[in-house]
Amino acid sequence: MFKQLRNEKGLTLVEVLGVLVLTVLILGSLIYMLQYSSLGTKQVSEREQTLQQSRDIMNHIVGTVRIGLIPPSLESRTGSNLRLEDVVEGQFADYKFDAATNTLTVEYQLKNDAGELASEPATHTFSNKVKNIVFHTFDSKVEVTLEMYLPNNQVHTTSTTVYSPNS
Repeated sequence: MFKQLRNEKGLTLVEVLGVLVLTVLILGSLIYMLQYSSLGTKQVSEREQTLQQSRDIMNHIVGTVRIGLIPPSLESRTGSNLRLEDVVEGQFADYKFDAATNTLTVEYQLKNDAGELASEPATHTFSNKVKNIVFHTFDSKVEVTLEMYLPNNQVHTTSTTVYSPNS
């Protein structure tokens, strides 16, 4: 009878619980690392997307100034909206910043590659992550300072100065 009581084959309850606790800890840490790396990847891709939008905005503004569009008034002016035009050719680009929705929209009517003026003005909304944009014009020079919201409430600031070829 004593031989049956001292049978030590198999696992005790403490050993089974120990293995379960270790398994849960390992799986929990793996899941945490996967979620953390996924979140990091998402933030990096959102940051890159926002920086690309910032470059697109600046490239559009620089491009419209370089084709000869200038502010209607050559007086020094600073603001969040900018109108560039070529009265002779009929081309224009009107940039408007809406602080309530953090969007920058441009309405434009430009010539195509064949030199023909578009029949209707086009409208394009660049981004909904614009914190602020400041245009400073003087003669045919345009200074642009753009602030964009990045993930984690960071702000990315870009600025440039562009001169019209007509200057």
